[in-house]
Amino acid sequence: MSDTVTLTTSQSATIYGTFAAAGDFAATMFGATYTAWRALQPDDQKRTLIAATRYLDAMAWDPDTAPDFTTRDAIAGTPIGPFAQASYELAVLIADDPTVLQAQDQGTNVRAVGAGSARVEFFNPTSPLFGTATVLPPVIERLVGQYLASASSTGGAPDGQAAGCESPFSAQSEYRRWWPY
Repeated sequence: MSDTVTLTTSQSATIYGTFAAAGDFAATMFGATYTAWRALQPDDQKRTLIAATRYLDAMAWDPDTAPDFTTRDAIAGTPIGPFAQASYELAVLIADDPTVLQAQDQGTNVRAVGAGSARVEFFNPTSPLFGTATVLPPVIERLVGQYLASASSTGGAPDGQAAGCESPFSAQSEYRRWWPY
């Protein structure tokens, strides 16, 4: 159920869902970012939807379940498809913070941070390069993450990282640190 939106400058682009449905979606949501998106001029709303669609289309999608725009657009959802909803959510995020699309990595390797005896604790890092993190904002990942292409463990990931975030050394008691550090 894609739609072609046309700006007042005559440029047009195809988006997931429809412009009207994006407005209805934002109207039913609560929060400052949705209010800010609704306050944009229609051309700017369309621009955020175009940017969201282009960003989503640039991801590596599973060739068996979501290989192209037409297939992704046809995936059913309730009440709107997941790609349409993801593009609406992403458009709202773009309106709030245009730099959201430049995020390099949504992953982390910080387990704990301290203050009183200053302490930082790390575990195996997450990274899109290793397939253990996404560059998509978490709300978008929840909507369409299941359709992303699987990461390969042959991408240079160290042993023990591609499958999870537990080090193969953690099970060995002789590798544990004891007080005092």
